[in-house]
Amino acid sequence: KGSYGSVYKARRREGGKVYYSAIKHISIEGSPDYPAEQLVQSLAREVEISFQLRGDPHFVGYEDSYFAEKPNRSGYDAFIRMELLTPLTDRMKTGQMSEVEVVRMGVDICGALESLEQRNILHRDIKPENIFIGSAGEYKLGDFGVARSLGGTTGGMTIAGTFNYMAPEIYRGGRVNHTADIYSLGMVLYRMLNAGRAPFMVLPPAVPSYE
Repeated sequence: KGSYGSVYKARRREGGKVYYSAIKHISIEGSPDYPAEQLVQSLAREVEISFQLRGDPHFVGYEDSYFAEKPNRSGYDAFIRMELLTPLTDRMKTGQMSEVEVVRMGVDICGALESLEQRNILHRDIKPENIFIGSAGEYKLGDFGVARSLGGTTGGMTIAGTFNYMAPEIYRGGRVNHTADIYSLGMVLYRMLNAGRAPFMVLPPAVPSYE
């Protein structure tokens, strides 16, 4: 479960074999300030981007989606079926990642950022929660809930993402291009190799020793 919904492990039997997928369920209930239809459009953009990236090995594989109106009240239920992978956050709970693992993750996610740049897409939320691990140990990028299309370098973009990994130009509402995602990935790699500690933190004053 997360802030915006739940993810279920789905099982399907076909031809004597068992196949697994992940199904993300998001309950959409609008408000006077933010109608449900706007939320549906935002989620539809995420689905559209995931569909564009289908088949690219650097991303969580998109399979299909379904939007249904709630039967007894205003709103929608959205279901997105995806490739079943291991979240990076689960791996982090098992202990410190080795330098080799972190380097491989950096290389794989850089491949994802190259693919996004070719399509003029900015992810805007590179963080451990949006990185996943495949069965062969490969790393993949997912969750395009706040991604945006770019037409060259752009300015005036709304602040979206996670503050601890957000590039300064996004936070300040300045001109933004694909280097914003590179910055966020750099923050992830730094923390992976530094026991979870972020850069740019003021060190505590040295404690004098007395003999």
